[in-house]
Amino acid sequence: MSTLIDVKTASSSALVNFYNQHSGKAPIIKFTNRATAEKRVVALIKTLGPIAAPKVKDGFAKPDAPAKPDAPADKAKKEKAPKYKSAAPTDEAERALKRAEAVARSWKDPKTHAARSARHGCKVGGEIYSSVAKAFTALKLDMKKFQRVRREMVVNGHTTFDGKRFTRVEV
Repeated sequence: MSTLIDVKTASSSALVNFYNQHSGKAPIIKFTNRATAEKRVVALIKTLGPIAAPKVKDGFAKPDAPAKPDAPADKAKKEKAPKYKSAAPTDEAERALKRAEAVARSWKDPKTHAARSARHGCKVGGEIYSSVAKAFTALKLDMKKFQRVRREMVVNGHTTFDGKRFTRVEV
């Protein structure tokens, strides 16, 4: 059967399109796999009979019979706004360059420079650690909670966790 060979050589998208045009069921996006696609399309061709057997041109099946009236889903597809091309790569490159220039300018502000350059550690039980994570590791505390402790310590200047007082210090 030549139709079976055409089904085997047609692309997956062509099979989906043919199935959606002729099945009379709700449109599908894709088949589970290639074997399912071929099996369903061949079964559909057998139910349509010889008049509607597809002629394959460029991997897309075209029916001989007159086309069915547009289904509501087909009308919705036609009424969609046209797709516009995304911004050119040069536009994105320009935005990145402007962003980089703005960040570079912000570093010239003495307050911003000082705030970004400052490194803070923590003091726990008289010992100073360069970071909360290092303190948690040294004290064998639950690492899943160090970020919450760090956040509280940064906001308040200190916090207590597991009976230990964490105090923010400059390192």
